[in-house]
Amino acid sequence: MNLLRLFRPLRPYRLQVTALVISTALLTLASLVVPGIIQSVIDEGLGQQESGALTRAALAILGIGALRSLFGFARRYLGEWL
Repeated sequence: MNLLRLFRPLRPYRLQVTALVISTALLTLASLVVPGIIQSVIDEGLGQQESGALTRAALAILGIGALRSLFGFARRYLGEWL
């Protein structure tokens, strides 16, 4: 009960706190996807010598990197704003 009192000053900023938590969660999830993509490239692309899988994986990793930078910016912006 005493721990919940720490969140009272954040009540006027519920939207910003929610956006901060969501952007942090999305940043973490995007970071966890990359090793799975690399594993599939090693298993499928290199094992079967399929160059298309390597190209698709490289584009996916670039896209995830762009998303991570967007979510990271949102997390830093909202964290500093609060």
